Amino acid sequence: MKNNLFRARWKFLGFLAAIALTLLSVMLYFRWQEARTYHIPAQSFYSLILLSLLLTLTGVLLVWWAGYALFLRLADLQHTIRRLAEGDLSARTRLPYGFSPLSQLARELDEMAARWQETQSLLDLIAGHAPLVVFALDREGRFTFSRGKALEKLGLKPDEVLGRSALEMYAAYPAIVDNLQKALAGEKRAYRSRLGDLVFYTLCFPLYDAKGELAGVSGLALDISELEQARQQVALQAMALQEASDAIFITNSEGIIQWVNRAFTQLTGYTPEEAIGQTPRLLKSGLYPEAHYRNLWNTIRSGQPWQSDMINRRKDGSLYEVLQVITPVRDPEGNTWFLSIQRLVGEERRRERLNRAQAKLVEATTQSLELSPLMARILEAAMELTPWAEKGSILLLGPDQHLHIRAVHGYHDPRALLSTFPLTSGYAAKAFREQRPLLIPDVRADASIRYEGEITELAEIQSAIVVPLLAHGHSLGVLSLDNISYKEAFTQADLELLSQFASQAALLIENVQLIHQTRRRLQQLEVLHTIDRTISSTFDIELIMKTVIPAARTYLGVEAAAIWLYQPALLELSFAFGEGFRSPAPKHIRAGRDLIGEVAIVQKALRIYRCEAEEQQILQRLFPLDEFRSVCIEPLLAHGTFQGVLAIFHRQPEPYLSQEIEEPEWRMFLEMLAAQTAIALHNALLFSEAQQASANLLLAYETTLEGWAKALEMRDAETHGHTRRVLDLTLRLAQALSVPAEELTHIRRGVLLHDIGKFAIPDEILRKPGPLTPQEWEMMRRHPQLAAEMLSEIEFLKPALTIPLYHHEKWDGTGYPFGLKGEQIPLPARIFAVVDVWDALTNNRPYHQALSQEEALAYIRSQAGTHFDPRIVEVFLTLIEAEGSRR
Repeated sequence: MKNNLFRARWKFLGFLAAIALTLLSVMLYFRWQEARTYHIPAQSFYSLILLSLLLTLTGVLLVWWAGYALFLRLADLQHTIRRLAEGDLSARTRLPYGFSPLSQLARELDEMAARWQETQSLLDLIAGHAPLVVFALDREGRFTFSRGKALEKLGLKPDEVLGRSALEMYAAYPAIVDNLQKALAGEKRAYRSRLGDLVFYTLCFPLYDAKGELAGVSGLALDISELEQARQQVALQAMALQEASDAIFITNSEGIIQWVNRAFTQLTGYTPEEAIGQTPRLLKSGLYPEAHYRNLWNTIRSGQPWQSDMINRRKDGSLYEVLQVITPVRDPEGNTWFLSIQRLVGEERRRERLNRAQAKLVEATTQSLELSPLMARILEAAMELTPWAEKGSILLLGPDQHLHIRAVHGYHDPRALLSTFPLTSGYAAKAFREQRPLLIPDVRADASIRYEGEITELAEIQSAIVVPLLAHGHSLGVLSLDNISYKEAFTQADLELLSQFASQAALLIENVQLIHQTRRRLQQLEVLHTIDRTISSTFDIELIMKTVIPAARTYLGVEAAAIWLYQPALLELSFAFGEGFRSPAPKHIRAGRDLIGEVAIVQKALRIYRCEAEEQQILQRLFPLDEFRSVCIEPLLAHGTFQGVLAIFHRQPEPYLSQEIEEPEWRMFLEMLAAQTAIALHNALLFSEAQQASANLLLAYETTLEGWAKALEMRDAETHGHTRRVLDLTLRLAQALSVPAEELTHIRRGVLLHDIGKFAIPDEILRKPGPLTPQEWEMMRRHPQLAAEMLSEIEFLKPALTIPLYHHEKWDGTGYPFGLKGEQIPLPARIFAVVDVWDALTNNRPYHQALSQEEALAYIRSQAGTHFDPRIVEVFLTLIEAEGSRR
């Protein structure tokens, strides 16, 4: 371009030079003519010619310079236009702007280039960042333009496709070729196409030249691979939600259902048309308080997910249990939606419930082995098995062959726990008779099992499941779970679960019953053993009766019991002992009258478990405040001898029912108790008679001893009244010294017999008025030994011989007959020695006058440690001084 401009510039200069020479020749010609005409001097003429030549050259140069500047501007315009045509939108003319047409053209060209550059920058920005390709094709389908970021994903560069045929490049994709051919034919096309893993959405527009003829195609191909992937993912998610096995529904922020899947309809029975526009409260079961739903709503409204087991209700009214999860979600516009998923609780959850119930069953055995609290805990554990159970009960077979309710859960009427059902009616009895589980969808529909009693709570039951409590092949009773709100509340799965639990519960109940039976029999044996022990340890009739009567009430389960003893001389029964009566028991009952007296005649047991009107009148007359309804009277027979009667009374019929045992077992214990009581009373009466005989004999002995003492005093006039005085004081002194009570009898006898040996002393020595000779004293001092010889053959007097034999021994060992010292002397003899001397000192004797009390006490005190035991002297002095102060 520079060479062309250089050649044009010199051509222009030559052209100007030719013109200048022509003008200069013309001008010189005219100047020569003027000089000839006006006769201008030659010097002036040449100066004029030189001036003209200079002016001509200057003009030529000025014109050439102006032309050169114009050519430069035109060259810049040409260069800028060529760069723009080549695609360099940054090209500018850089010419000064003025008012000339050329300047205006340059300004417009620069402004157009700037706009083109902005447009190109925008296109580059879009093509460089947006996932698209901008392209143009000529009429043969060759690329004339191609740019865009999506080319990189195709592994191409913009310059690599220019001039290549799009129809050949995409021959492997017939759909693309077909659409391009239609676009090259003049149609506008919009189509989706897949190139490997890429998906494009393409728009093609025909291009026309200035003549209106088809020049090619321009197009835009947008990479929608990610969008397609997202669309597929959304479609997959929508399909997954629709085909999910869990029931799913979506509500708006106001809780209005907007969408439900097929599983929702299958689970609840509501079609999308019925559910959409409603609130989830159409599934409300009614088993939860409003606070539960408020807590749910507050939780999800705060943006927190909520999860819990829920019991809902289907369209048909049946209940179902699900694990429900509600999750708040936000869309791009910031709207809140709630996604709810409900999953039916399956086998795993039922296994968890069974495990929890079994764990509670094990825990119940560690807490108590008492039947009533144990069954309450068993029932509480059974309620864990199914959420449909609102109430429950355990019924056991009683001794009367009726089913008795032994435990309840959810029932508030106290009469429910006392209810009894025959085996001929009711669904519990049916399950017991048939020994199989029963699923009862509508209790009220079947008259044979419907409850028609007065307890409203039992009459309200609508559906139930009941299973027999089978242990080792026999039925103990039934376990029933009830629902008062709905019919068909329970399922077969609930029944199977309860059956598994019931088998373990039955074994536990049976074991506890066996433990109770064993314990009861042990208690009965213990009672009988206690009576045996009482018979062998005591003959106290009152103690025997106080042992028997409480045992009869406790272990026979009766409310009152009493013993009447037979008085054969009076032909009547006398009340001996009783407990539990509200009315005073009759003291005397004539033999042969009023039930109790009849037993005295026939001497056979009378057992009335349900009193008739006549029998109730008799009992009402005997016990007006008690209202007894059953009575058992056992004769007390021992060795063929009738001792009296043992009578037990109860204010309810069949007293053995309160002990939950069979009547034969209860009756057998009553008979054994009566037999043992009869033996105990018989032995006690025999002992009483023997004791009376022994007392009479002992009284005779005591009278004999006192007679001997009086006979001795009558023989020895000096000691008249001595024995009576020393007996009383010796016993008081022995008690002050804490001598055991059983020893006092022997001390008493020893005091009475202390001088019995003097019976062997001749009268001339015993009653000699003057002093005794040494030989006589020797004889006198032998009376203790003589006493032992006289009495040693009498067995019951041997413990009493310590006083007659040792009462003349002294503490310092100077006494007689053996010269014992200190504690070698038996305690009774040491006690009596003090009292014997005291009585001799304080009473007149032929050989001395009585001393005053102070003198006698002084003497006793002086003999402590020599004649007497110092400790005994101290206690004796205290005793005498105390008695003196009382006087």
